[in-house]
Amino acid sequence: MVFSPKDVDHIPIVLKGATYYTLDTNQGYDDLYAYLTYQRRILKPKLGKLRQLSPVEEENIQKPIITAESLVPFQGRCFKQINNSNESMNAKEIEEMHLRSTVYYHVRITQKSDILGELKLDLSEEKLCSQFITPYENDENIFVNGKTITSDDIERIRINKTELNSSKLIPIIRAKRPKIGAPQISNEWLVTKEGKDVTDDLIKREPGYKKRNSAKKWKR
Repeated sequence: MVFSPKDVDHIPIVLKGATYYTLDTNQGYDDLYAYLTYQRRILKPKLGKLRQLSPVEEENIQKPIITAESLVPFQGRCFKQINNSNESMNAKEIEEMHLRSTVYYHVRITQKSDILGELKLDLSEEKLCSQFITPYENDENIFVNGKTITSDDIERIRINKTELNSSKLIPIIRAKRPKIGAPQISNEWLVTKEGKDVTDDLIKREPGYKKRNSAKKWKR
């Protein structure tokens, strides 16, 4: 609960996706009262009639043609590079390239100084590399959501990848959450638990390990 709309800015990031009530209006009090007394404020409308669609012949369906040339591979430093000159790619390799090109990465950083930490959703491979992986490997500051995070303040980094972006995942997450109960962590935070955890694939060692390895080679 908040007592004024300006107090919304003080809600922690992990709770902003949950329901809250502003008590400076009668509407806000009524909504809170309805929640506490298990009363529905909005009733679901009755379902409309099912619209019957005509069947489509398979031969009339236009199927997209995927070729190696139609895909734009990522040429970053953190991921394996793809040889564009290889024109003999089979269908499975082309399909895997297509799937990789539609993957979304999500990052959750837990800090020693701030248990709430920071979230960043729907990153491309290139953005993930430049904003998080490379600074981490080289003991540089990470800039996220207008905040500077130093390497020695990082308690944990978690990286997951999904085939759907957060705008499509959040309605699914919201539907799975209990309808009644105390506010929980935000839907955005739960996005970082969906899909596959790839942290160990991308974060190999402690912060700054590449910088230290480079320094050792230089001394030799």
